[in-house]
Amino acid sequence: MIGSGEHSLSAGSRDQTLWIAPGGMVWSLLVGAAIVAQPGIGLALLLAPAYAALVLVNLALGLALWVPFTFLGGVSALNAAGKATGLLVAAAWLGNLQSLPRAATAALHRHRILLMTLAATVAWLTFSLAWSEDPGRGLEDLWHWYVVVLLFVVVMTTVTTTRALQLILAAFVAGGVISVAIGVFDGSLVSSLDGTDRFAGGAGDANVLAAGILPATVLAAALLTDTRSSALRGLLLGAIVLLVAGWVATESRGGAVAAVVAIAAAFVLFKERRREVAAIAALALGVAALTFVTSPGTWERVTSPKDDNGRADLRTVAWRMGEDEPLTGVGLNNFTVHSPEYVREPGELTYVGLIVDDPHVVHNTYLQLFAENGVVGLALFLGVVGGCLRAAKLAADRFGARGERSLETLARAVMVATIGVLAADLSISAATDQKLWLLLALGPALLTVASLARAGGRVTGERLTTRTAGLIQGAKA
Repeated sequence: MIGSGEHSLSAGSRDQTLWIAPGGMVWSLLVGAAIVAQPGIGLALLLAPAYAALVLVNLALGLALWVPFTFLGGVSALNAAGKATGLLVAAAWLGNLQSLPRAATAALHRHRILLMTLAATVAWLTFSLAWSEDPGRGLEDLWHWYVVVLLFVVVMTTVTTTRALQLILAAFVAGGVISVAIGVFDGSLVSSLDGTDRFAGGAGDANVLAAGILPATVLAAALLTDTRSSALRGLLLGAIVLLVAGWVATESRGGAVAAVVAIAAAFVLFKERRREVAAIAALALGVAALTFVTSPGTWERVTSPKDDNGRADLRTVAWRMGEDEPLTGVGLNNFTVHSPEYVREPGELTYVGLIVDDPHVVHNTYLQLFAENGVVGLALFLGVVGGCLRAAKLAADRFGARGERSLETLARAVMVATIGVLAADLSISAATDQKLWLLLALGPALLTVASLARAGGRVTGERLTTRTAGLIQGAKA
């Protein structure tokens, strides 16, 4: 009987093995055909199995490899690759949901109020479809909110170690560098400095690129002060120079305002390291000045507030709309549906075409939320933002109290980077920008790292010791 069972098992194994060869052949043919037809897609198919295996083995590393794609939405092939890798990361996280490490479950418990506020935000946006004139338009945007919520939870429960934190920050910087490098190689950086066009790099939009370059530069500066490797310091210095040059080429006035806000925030948050902040700010301003010298037209556009391309009119309409429906707004993504109704109200509007003939979004994240989701939607969003910044501040204070200056620097840099993006959002409608939500999620993630770190040491491994596990259950924000 035993022999019969072994024979049956062996036969079953052989039957399964028989499928490997033809399956591999079919996959190879598909990859080969894709490479011939669309090299980018073919390469993605070739790398997909390796990436999927990596994500299953090391989710933090897989997440870090996905982060640069958030900067590359303007390149269709890379945008598709980013969505595919993001799905793999989400699937791997959901697949391991029942066996999350204790650090992850502790993070979910510790930040339950923040998560409830986030859930309430998405619920309110979903309910707004009920009073929207065009619910279909709301649905087009609603799925983006569910994506960023999932991203937020994945990041805050995955980045629970110092190693994972450093990987994510380095990947964020790399994303900004790659986006600018794409514009260097295709010649658009040179043409933008010549006054031909604004620089959009891999982002596909100049203002979106500027909003991403700013936090990438801040994090590169933080990592620069965090490393003793001369080779790595050289790479980070080069990254800062490239990023600042790319930022100037975007000619983004909103990006310039955000940079001023970020520098001011850095001086406030880094009270004991203001000399270093001043030195890095001087380096960035020096590179910016040299770039402006090579492109006088860029300087003229950035410093001239006279022509705002109709954004003042759009914001006027958004405010009028919010005043009409202050509590609920007109419904998610329905600003362009209702904006033509407000051009006949008292007050001069110069760019009526942007409201009636070719309706545009508000170009202000907060006014867009106010007009479409009312005071409730805006307050919930700001509540999430405030909770994330508070968590990062608490983490920085805890690191500082233990003398862990390196981690304190990274925590405060995440705060500055986040504040910079929030300032840039005064000029763009980007409430569901994945880079913003990634930075927001790092706030609670940092507090988890700070809560798990032993006095006088760091949690650098992916597994927790019994002693650390005890700290998890006792740690409270």
